[in-house]
Amino acid sequence: MGDDAVAPVNSPNETKSSRLARLKRISLLLSKFVSVQVIVQGVGMLSGIIIVRCLPLRDFAYYNIANSMQSTLILLADVGASSAMSAIGGRVWQERRQLGEVVNTGLSTRIPLAIVSAIITVPILIRLLILRHASLGYTLLLTLAVVIGAFFRLTNDVFSVVPKLHARIARLQRLDLGAGIIRLAVLAASSFTYANAIIGVGAASLAFGLQTRTIRRWASDDADLTAPPNPGVRKEILTIVRQQAPNTIYYCVQGQLTIFLISLFGTTKTLADVGALTRLAIIFNLFTSVMTSVVLPRFARCQDKARVKQMWFEVVGGMLLISVVFCAVAALFPKPFLWVLGKQYSGLRREFLWVVTSTFVFQMVGVVYQMMASRAWTRYSWISIPTTIVVQLLLIRVMDFGTVKGAVLFSAIPAAICLIPYLYSSYAGYQSMGKEVQTADASGA
Repeated sequence: MGDDAVAPVNSPNETKSSRLARLKRISLLLSKFVSVQVIVQGVGMLSGIIIVRCLPLRDFAYYNIANSMQSTLILLADVGASSAMSAIGGRVWQERRQLGEVVNTGLSTRIPLAIVSAIITVPILIRLLILRHASLGYTLLLTLAVVIGAFFRLTNDVFSVVPKLHARIARLQRLDLGAGIIRLAVLAASSFTYANAIIGVGAASLAFGLQTRTIRRWASDDADLTAPPNPGVRKEILTIVRQQAPNTIYYCVQGQLTIFLISLFGTTKTLADVGALTRLAIIFNLFTSVMTSVVLPRFARCQDKARVKQMWFEVVGGMLLISVVFCAVAALFPKPFLWVLGKQYSGLRREFLWVVTSTFVFQMVGVVYQMMASRAWTRYSWISIPTTIVVQLLLIRVMDFGTVKGAVLFSAIPAAICLIPYLYSSYAGYQSMGKEVQTADASGA
């Protein structure tokens, strides 16, 4: 299984000694992961700081719009396919050919989704850039960089399902670190010559492209990539996609709503301020990395109902505690964080607190949703959509979308309320897991 693999988690008759051994293995795995991930995040933050400090205000606003729309393009092109692959792959992760069928089916399913996503997002990106007085040539080059980067990221997401399910975490970290260093080198070089939003987005696209060949080769170690797409797997992926599509579209809109609203109603400076403060939020992405690389694959593989419940409360409770602590730090000690951005952003103390708080609101919602989606527990999650619409209709009259606070709260408050249907959907999914186990036992008898 490799030098960084871990044992399966589905052990229903776990003894005290085996639990201690498992906790020791997990602690060792997390310590190794976190130590390297701190470096990875540090490299990413240095890249972000170079962009904040070196790009002119107008170019930095263009960069934020491009990043926001690239994230939207990727989410719409995925629309739950990665979660479906994780859930299906978690059942066959030890069967090389079947796992290969899952990967190739996922790739073929992604193509029409990516085309539809590009048709929706590219015109919006072009419109927003021109609205902020970007030239046509500049707009087209920046759009091309966004599309190329999105293509590489979508491809990498599919292939990375295999090493994640097999816990090849050290490999993935080394690859992320290498890509981060390449991006940092390009940005550092451009800071001494000429820097703009096209170079900022293009540097990331180059790094993602260099990752693609390597991660495909690694995926072939544990999955038969010559296996043809499986119609049964495609049907199951599309079923999960249809279930998750409403929530994915909701997350696309809500996750990028702050940038979108300020692009329409705010000033270029306000847009740059939000982008700069969001760069600081990268500090907290360490926890998201632990979630996606370590926790979710193990959670998807686990078949022991009691252990699933335990893992869920450990992760969600831990994330809540971390959120409270870091929000308190942001409120009490904002100056050191703002100093990193430079003098032009030093007065954004209150705005920094709003952005950090909203970041953790979205991370909490994201944690609950990702754990739910990794096991395809999405039956009732659609309730979040009408809930969001009602809440935002009530907020329209009292929010100023041209300010950081107004735009942030308009997206963060409904997101927090959506935790209720997500928690209920998770509970219903957990209960159905028990029924499935009982049904399987009865049929086996």
